[in-house]
Amino acid sequence: MTINRYFTRLFITILLLLVANISVFYFFQYSVQQLKQLENDRLAVMDLSSHIRDSSNKLTRTSRTYVVTNDATYLQYFHNILAMRKGDIARPKHFFSIYWDKLQTEIEGETTKKTSLKMLVEKLITPEEKLQILRDAFAKSEQLNLIENQAITLFQQDKQAGKQKALAILYGADYLKAKSEIMAKIDQFKSHYDDWHFQQTEVLEQQIKWAKLTKLSLQLLFILALVLIRFYIIKNISTPLTNLAALANKIAKGNFSESVVINTQTSDIQKLSKAMQQMQAEIV
Repeated sequence: MTINRYFTRLFITILLLLVANISVFYFFQYSVQQLKQLENDRLAVMDLSSHIRDSSNKLTRTSRTYVVTNDATYLQYFHNILAMRKGDIARPKHFFSIYWDKLQTEIEGETTKKTSLKMLVEKLITPEEKLQILRDAFAKSEQLNLIENQAITLFQQDKQAGKQKALAILYGADYLKAKSEIMAKIDQFKSHYDDWHFQQTEVLEQQIKWAKLTKLSLQLLFILALVLIRFYIIKNISTPLTNLAALANKIAKGNFSESVVINTQTSDIQKLSKAMQQMQAEIV
């Protein structure tokens, strides 16, 4: 092997090892970030699904309390909750989290803005078939809002007879069944999402483990390659050239009988050694 070919192969080997190390490092970092994002998304998903439940329960309580007490404050609470769910008004910055709390993902800053619950649901990083369950729960809660509005309207039209009709609606079997279906959908979504989340977490943890082992193996291989390269250069290039230089100095001083054995796998140095030996033979 010529010196030129050797150093070309050496360059390619080092370059490949560096590229492999860098690639595995970025894959490792990406997997770690994905795992962190997945954990943050889980917090957001669990929070938001809980907020849909909480706001639905709050609408039930405020509508019932208004009909029972005729206190307009509860009617205002009811309409404020609806407006916040729809994104018509902003959630107060330090408001108690009966609607939705600060999400720890990309939508973190939107919770105090005029952002509807429906829009926040659509921004969740969740498989489509599982997100559809939460969509269904939210749609059913929207339908329940219409029933609650109907009951409030009946009460406002007739504070006596309308009150009984409104309470019959808000405590009736159909209302309770619809409410139960909403809660069942939310629980179903949480259960299905958790199954998917744990599977994804396991996959990412395996990727991180594989990346760590691969990164360590490549680093050790890189160090081993450098050690082998050093020994190869010393044995086949550096030492032979040092011996040839010493021989050349002796020849220059008139010592033509001196000889040296050159052990090398480098063809260029082998040719140089033969040429010097031939020169010595011709002089002698």
